[in-house]
Amino acid sequence: MTQDFKKVMQCKSDQELIKIIYLERDNYTPMALATAEQELKDRNISQDEIENIVQEHTVVEETMATEEKNDAKFGLRAVNFIIDLIVWLLIAFVLTLPFSVSNPTEKILGNLIMFISFILYFTIMELKFQQTIGKVVTKTKVVTQENAQPELKALLLRSFFRLFFPFLPLLYFFTSHRWLHHMVSDTKVVKID
Repeated sequence: MTQDFKKVMQCKSDQELIKIIYLERDNYTPMALATAEQELKDRNISQDEIENIVQEHTVVEETMATEEKNDAKFGLRAVNFIIDLIVWLLIAFVLTLPFSVSNPTEKILGNLIMFISFILYFTIMELKFQQTIGKVVTKTKVVTQENAQPELKALLLRSFFRLFFPFLPLLYFFTSHRWLHHMVSDTKVVKID
Protein backbone atom coordinates (compact mmCIF):
# COMPACT_ATOMS: atom_id res chain seq x y z
CA MET A 1 0.00 0.00 0.00
CA THR A 2 2.93 2.33 0.69
CA GLN A 3 4.04 1.79 -2.90
CA ASP A 4 0.57 2.85 -4.13
CA PHE A 5 0.76 6.07 -2.12
CA LYS A 6 4.29 6.68 -3.40
CA LYS A 7 3.20 6.31 -7.04
CA VAL A 8 0.22 8.62 -6.50
CA MET A 9 2.29 11.28 -4.71
CA GLN A 10 5.01 11.18 -7.37
CA CYS A 11 2.39 12.14 -9.95
CA LYS A 12 1.28 15.19 -7.94
CA SER A 13 2.59 18.66 -8.71
CA ASP A 14 4.49 20.62 -6.07
CA GLN A 15 1.38 22.74 -5.49
CA GLU A 16 -0.80 19.66 -5.03
CA LEU A 17 1.60 18.13 -2.52
CA ILE A 18 1.81 21.36 -0.54
CA LYS A 19 -1.98 21.65 -0.56
CA ILE A 20 -2.30 18.08 0.76
CA ILE A 21 0.29 18.57 3.51
CA TYR A 22 -0.48 22.09 4.68
CA LEU A 23 -4.08 22.85 3.75
CA GLU A 24 -6.03 19.59 3.53
CA ARG A 25 -4.38 17.39 6.17
CA ASP A 26 -7.72 16.32 7.61
CA ASN A 27 -8.72 14.74 4.30
CA TYR A 28 -5.80 12.26 4.19
CA THR A 29 -4.64 9.24 6.16
CA PRO A 30 -1.40 9.43 8.17
CA MET A 31 0.29 7.08 5.68
CA ALA A 32 -0.72 9.24 2.70
CA LEU A 33 0.51 12.36 4.51
CA ALA A 34 3.84 10.75 5.39
CA THR A 35 4.29 9.69 1.76
CA ALA A 36 3.41 13.18 0.51
CA GLU A 37 5.83 14.77 3.00
CA GLN A 38 8.63 12.42 1.90
CA GLU A 39 7.94 13.18 -1.77
CA LEU A 40 8.04 16.92 -1.08
CA LYS A 41 11.29 16.51 0.87
CA ASP A 42 12.81 14.53 -2.02
CA ARG A 43 12.03 17.43 -4.37
CA ASN A 44 14.09 19.88 -2.28
CA ILE A 45 11.52 22.68 -2.33
CA SER A 46 12.54 25.68 -0.23
CA GLN A 47 10.47 26.76 2.75
CA ASP A 48 9.95 30.18 1.10
CA GLU A 49 8.45 28.55 -1.98
CA ILE A 50 6.19 26.42 0.20
CA GLU A 51 5.01 29.48 2.12
CA ASN A 52 4.33 31.36 -1.13
CA ILE A 53 2.24 28.50 -2.51
CA VAL A 54 0.28 28.19 0.76
CA GLN A 55 -0.35 31.96 0.76
CA GLU A 56 -1.46 31.98 -2.91
CA HIS A 57 -3.85 29.12 -2.28
CA THR A 58 -5.26 30.83 0.81
CA VAL A 59 -5.89 34.03 -1.16
CA VAL A 60 -7.64 32.05 -3.92
CA GLU A 61 -9.85 30.24 -1.40
CA GLU A 62 -10.73 33.52 0.37
CA THR A 63 -11.61 35.11 -2.99
CA MET A 64 -13.81 32.16 -3.91
CA ALA A 65 -15.56 32.27 -0.53
CA THR A 66 -16.21 36.01 -0.93
CA GLU A 67 -17.57 35.52 -4.44
CA GLU A 68 -19.83 32.70 -3.27
CA LYS A 69 -21.09 34.89 -0.43
CA ASN A 70 -21.86 37.71 -2.90
CA ASP A 71 -23.70 35.49 -5.39
CA ALA A 72 -27.43 36.12 -5.31
CA LYS A 73 -29.29 33.06 -4.07
CA PHE A 74 -32.20 31.30 -5.77
CA GLY A 75 -34.95 33.10 -3.83
CA LEU A 76 -33.55 36.53 -4.61
CA ARG A 77 -33.18 35.68 -8.30
CA ALA A 78 -36.72 34.30 -8.37
CA VAL A 79 -38.02 37.59 -6.92
CA ASN A 80 -36.01 39.45 -9.60
CA PHE A 81 -37.65 37.42 -12.31
CA ILE A 82 -41.19 37.77 -10.93
CA ILE A 83 -40.84 41.56 -10.70
CA ASP A 84 -39.32 41.72 -14.19
CA LEU A 85 -42.04 39.46 -15.57
CA ILE A 86 -44.70 41.85 -14.22
CA VAL A 87 -42.86 44.87 -15.67
CA TRP A 88 -42.46 43.15 -19.03
CA LEU A 89 -46.11 42.06 -19.11
CA LEU A 90 -47.17 45.68 -18.54
CA ILE A 91 -44.90 46.82 -21.37
CA ALA A 92 -46.14 44.03 -23.65
CA PHE A 93 -49.76 44.83 -22.79
CA VAL A 94 -49.32 48.49 -23.73
CA LEU A 95 -47.47 47.62 -26.95
CA THR A 96 -49.99 45.00 -28.08
CA LEU A 97 -53.15 46.80 -26.96
CA PRO A 98 -53.94 48.13 -30.47
CA PHE A 99 -53.89 44.61 -31.97
CA SER A 100 -56.91 42.35 -32.24
CA VAL A 101 -56.57 38.67 -31.34
CA SER A 102 -59.38 37.83 -33.73
CA ASN A 103 -57.32 39.03 -36.71
CA PRO A 104 -54.68 36.32 -37.47
CA THR A 105 -52.15 38.81 -38.86
CA GLU A 106 -52.49 41.15 -35.89
CA LYS A 107 -52.28 38.18 -33.50
CA ILE A 108 -48.98 37.06 -35.06
CA LEU A 109 -47.68 40.64 -34.98
CA GLY A 110 -48.72 40.97 -31.33
CA ASN A 111 -46.89 37.74 -30.42
CA LEU A 112 -43.81 38.91 -32.29
CA ILE A 113 -43.89 42.22 -30.40
CA MET A 114 -44.17 40.31 -27.11
CA PHE A 115 -41.13 38.17 -27.91
CA ILE A 116 -39.06 41.11 -29.09
CA SER A 117 -40.08 43.29 -26.13
CA PHE A 118 -39.06 40.51 -23.72
CA ILE A 119 -35.59 40.16 -25.22
CA LEU A 120 -35.13 43.93 -25.53
CA TYR A 121 -36.31 44.69 -21.98
CA PHE A 122 -33.77 42.39 -20.37
CA THR A 123 -30.94 43.03 -22.83
CA ILE A 124 -31.16 46.84 -22.85
CA MET A 125 -31.60 47.16 -19.09
CA GLU A 126 -28.71 44.80 -18.31
CA LEU A 127 -26.47 46.32 -21.00
CA LYS A 128 -27.05 49.91 -19.86
CA PHE A 129 -27.34 49.43 -16.07
CA GLN A 130 -26.35 45.79 -15.38
CA GLN A 131 -29.78 45.67 -13.72
CA THR A 132 -33.42 45.27 -14.55
CA ILE A 133 -36.20 46.77 -12.42
CA GLY A 134 -36.30 43.51 -10.43
CA LYS A 135 -32.57 43.64 -9.78
CA VAL A 136 -32.78 47.29 -8.68
CA VAL A 137 -35.47 46.35 -6.13
CA THR A 138 -33.46 43.38 -4.79
CA LYS A 139 -30.11 45.23 -4.97
CA THR A 140 -28.45 42.79 -7.36
CA LYS A 141 -26.76 43.07 -10.74
CA VAL A 142 -25.59 40.82 -13.56
CA VAL A 143 -21.84 40.36 -14.10
CA THR A 144 -19.54 37.99 -15.95
CA GLN A 145 -17.88 35.16 -14.05
CA GLU A 146 -14.90 37.53 -13.71
CA ASN A 147 -17.19 40.19 -12.15
CA ALA A 148 -17.00 42.48 -15.21
CA GLN A 149 -19.85 44.07 -17.14
CA PRO A 150 -21.28 41.58 -19.66
CA GLU A 151 -21.10 42.29 -23.36
CA LEU A 152 -24.09 42.56 -25.69
CA LYS A 153 -23.69 39.01 -27.07
CA ALA A 154 -23.77 37.47 -23.57
CA LEU A 155 -26.84 39.51 -22.61
CA LEU A 156 -28.68 38.55 -25.79
CA LEU A 157 -27.94 34.89 -25.02
CA ARG A 158 -29.23 35.35 -21.45
CA SER A 159 -32.45 36.92 -22.67
CA PHE A 160 -32.98 34.37 -25.44
CA PHE A 161 -32.56 31.40 -23.08
CA ARG A 162 -34.81 32.98 -20.44
CA LEU A 163 -37.58 33.38 -23.02
CA PHE A 164 -37.34 30.14 -24.95
CA PHE A 165 -36.52 27.77 -22.09
CA PRO A 166 -39.17 28.38 -19.43
CA PHE A 167 -38.05 25.34 -17.39
CA LEU A 168 -34.89 27.18 -16.31
CA PRO A 169 -35.74 27.25 -12.60
CA LEU A 170 -35.75 23.44 -12.54
CA LEU A 171 -32.22 23.27 -13.96
CA TYR A 172 -31.00 25.41 -11.08
CA PHE A 173 -31.28 22.41 -8.76
CA PHE A 174 -29.32 20.09 -11.05
CA THR A 175 -26.48 22.34 -12.25
CA SER A 176 -24.47 23.50 -9.24
CA HIS A 177 -26.96 26.30 -8.61
CA ARG A 178 -26.49 28.04 -11.95
CA TRP A 179 -29.40 28.66 -14.24
CA LEU A 180 -29.10 27.72 -17.91
CA HIS A 181 -29.05 31.35 -19.07
CA HIS A 182 -26.12 31.98 -16.69
CA MET A 183 -24.20 28.99 -18.02
CA VAL A 184 -24.60 29.79 -21.73
CA SER A 185 -23.76 33.48 -21.26
CA ASP A 186 -21.02 32.91 -18.64
CA THR A 187 -22.71 35.36 -16.25
CA LYS A 188 -24.03 35.42 -12.72
CA VAL A 189 -26.15 37.66 -10.52
CA VAL A 190 -24.46 39.17 -7.47
CA LYS A 191 -25.60 41.26 -4.54
CA ILE A 192 -24.65 44.93 -4.50
CA ASP A 193 -23.26 46.27 -1.23
